[in-house]
Amino acid sequence: QGKTGSFDLYNGSARVAGRTNEFSYSLNLDHTRGGIDKNEISINVTDTQASHVGGKLTFDQKKWGRYEIGLNYNFDQQHGQDPIFRTGTDVNRNDGYLSWKKAFAKKFEFSSRFFGTDNKRKYTEIVRHSGNVARVDETSETIWGVKNDASYHFCDYSKVDIGYDYSVDDYNSERIYNNKYTRMQHGMFLHSET
Repeated sequence: QGKTGSFDLYNGSARVAGRTNEFSYSLNLDHTRGGIDKNEISINVTDTQASHVGGKLTFDQKKWGRYEIGLNYNFDQQHGQDPIFRTGTDVNRNDGYLSWKKAFAKKFEFSSRFFGTDNKRKYTEIVRHSGNVARVDETSETIWGVKNDASYHFCDYSKVDIGYDYSVDDYNSERIYNNKYTRMQHGMFLHSET
């Protein structure tokens, strides 16, 4: 489907999905461009666009459980200018996950999800009258981790969840000490519902 709007806005999107036996799949495409009111004095943006491609594949079978893999790609671009500079910002983001969920008997259920994200941003300033590059700022961030959850149903109205999460976050930028920062996180939780 597609649509247009004020300030040269247009958008196009498409989706495909289906199922066969234990397998199901979906694919999504989306692109948007424009929509900037250049009459606004406070806005120096001259053009913007965003694209997205995403999909997932699922295998669901009572004996083996539910397996799912998903991938997403996003690209955002923004151009602008002021009296001195032309500017540009490019953002690329990739996300993915692999998950498994299984019910054991009627009361116990376990799920595990491995995930990852890669995010890159590049900002450029170019001097308008000379065309020379005045500044380039690049940052990147990579996150990966795992989430585990186990739940036990005592009865129809009472259950207990226990889980463990772990993630690693690597951030790279010339604006931080040693150009790199790494953070590791662990977490456990216990939750009861009645």
